[in-house]
Amino acid sequence: GNIYADEALFLARVRPDRPSRTVTAEEADSIVRAVKAVMGESLGAGGTTFRDFLNGEGKEGGNVSNLRVYEHEGEPCPVCGTPIELSRVSGRGTRFCPKCQK
Repeated sequence: GNIYADEALFLARVRPDRPSRTVTAEEADSIVRAVKAVMGESLGAGGTTFRDFLNGEGKEGGNVSNLRVYEHEGEPCPVCGTPIELSRVSGRGTRFCPKCQK
């Protein structure tokens, strides 16, 4: 879940530390579209393998190469070049671009 939350919020350009009550209807729609896109991309690639995940055919997933922010802290944002940051939100690590995600 953390992988896909980070990736969807990046695509939707919404910061992960934003209180939900401040998210506009337009931003919520953008988040829904981004979740669908990120999940479709991952499913199309057979899932995301970092350690021990195997899909139903016993193969590793190939979605790691599609990840834009997850596990990329300190690296340049693929959109603007600003370093991706890692922070904690509600006890979980989350990655985001401080410039692209408002």
